Amino acid sequence: MNIEQIRIDNFGSISNRTIGPLQRPLTVIQGSNEAGKTTLLAFIRHILFGFPTGRTNENRYRMDGSEKHGGSITIVAANGERYVITRHGGRTAAGTVSIVK
Repeated sequence: MNIEQIRIDNFGSISNRTIGPLQRPLTVIQGSNEAGKTTLLAFIRHILFGFPTGRTNENRYRMDGSEKHGGSITIVAANGERYVITRHGGRTAAGTVSIVK
């Protein structure tokens, strides 16, 4: 399974950004301090596993106001099938997720 593309609607300091297509077999993300490398990693984790609940340090990525918090990741499986995983903050603490083939 490989990540092909990342679409960030609003997450931390990043908004309206598409990253990709990412090249196989290896993509290196490089940047200076405070460039957003850790924010990008947290975004991937939150899209796949849900937004944190309660009072944790991970909530620092939540956007205030009416901004749509979240985005999507396009994944290519070993058999070549593509899946788009989309998650946005919503009524549930972990956010609303959809997976489209």
